[in-house]
Amino acid sequence: MPLITVILPTRDRGGVLPRAVASVLAQTEPDWELLIIDNNRKEAPVAAGQFPGGGVADPRLQVLPAPQAKNAAAARNAGLATARGKWIAYLDDDDAYRPEKLRCQLALAERAASPLVLCGAEFHLRGRTRRAQCGTPEWRGEDLLLRARWNTSLLFHRHPGELRFDETLDAGEDGEFAHRFLAAAGASAVPVAALPLVDVYQDAAAALRTNLRGEVDSAGLYRALAERWPLSWVPPQPSVECLGYAILSAGASRRRQLALRGQIDQLQQRLNDRIVIERAKGILVQRLGISEDEAYKRLRVLSRRQRRQIRDIAQSLLDAQSLLLPDSNGQLLHPAESESLLPDRPLPPA
Repeated sequence: MPLITVILPTRDRGGVLPRAVASVLAQTEPDWELLIIDNNRKEAPVAAGQFPGGGVADPRLQVLPAPQAKNAAAARNAGLATARGKWIAYLDDDDAYRPEKLRCQLALAERAASPLVLCGAEFHLRGRTRRAQCGTPEWRGEDLLLRARWNTSLLFHRHPGELRFDETLDAGEDGEFAHRFLAAAGASAVPVAALPLVDVYQDAAAALRTNLRGEVDSAGLYRALAERWPLSWVPPQPSVECLGYAILSAGASRRRQLALRGQIDQLQQRLNDRIVIERAKGILVQRLGISEDEAYKRLRVLSRRQRRQIRDIAQSLLDAQSLLLPDSNGQLLHPAESESLLPDRPLPPA
């Protein structure tokens, strides 16, 4: 079993993918497996033998076809489902590790007994370079939200078990995953290997956003977290940035409220449907002297035959029963008047 699994999703970037793979092959820590998640749509499928090594595929390298992965989160989840390593690292197909990356982060994680560590990076922009996350040995508190860089290539963590990236997010999914991971592990601080251990290459279009990347990443991360959990932003001081986060908080709170309201409505409808079905089962049990299981089976069979929802079949039975219930004078009751006379059976445990 490998000690470290490196997950490398790629989509139609055959021109830069060999550089990323070569940087993993050059690691000074040799105990790893590399999972290339092939999400190519236009280019030919990735072949393990196409990378450096004299045409011979390194046995630690494995290509996993994932043509249906809808985004980076889904591709990484495909890798996590196959990963065998005790530790997990990621690499974007247009980035590259420096040779000491895995060794340094593994040593830091073991020394600090931390389930997740970060590292610094050097961003290669148009005509210049810029280093990030190279000046602090640790993030904690609000800095985990506002200052930490959660680029996936900088992450290094223990195998997350069943925890996965949120595939509904197209931005901020790496930071959102990391925060859920930290919460599950009960960790309040994240050590940082404060060295540029990853080279991040950006094209011209991405470079236009570089100066605001930290703010964009933080805003996307905060939005993702606030829509999932009840967070509120209390501005520590009046500023445009603080006002922006306050607006994000209010909007996320509203979307979370609407989502919860929709879930409540769905649960209420399911409960109402179950009450109707249980009452219909009670009628069949009383009338026919059969078991509850047999009563439910009959409702289900009729539902299939008539291609109707089982709840609608049950409601039809209740309506028919109400027409056959006489009052104390022997007169048939109106359905609304007879509802209280229907069998009121307790719901069995779910």
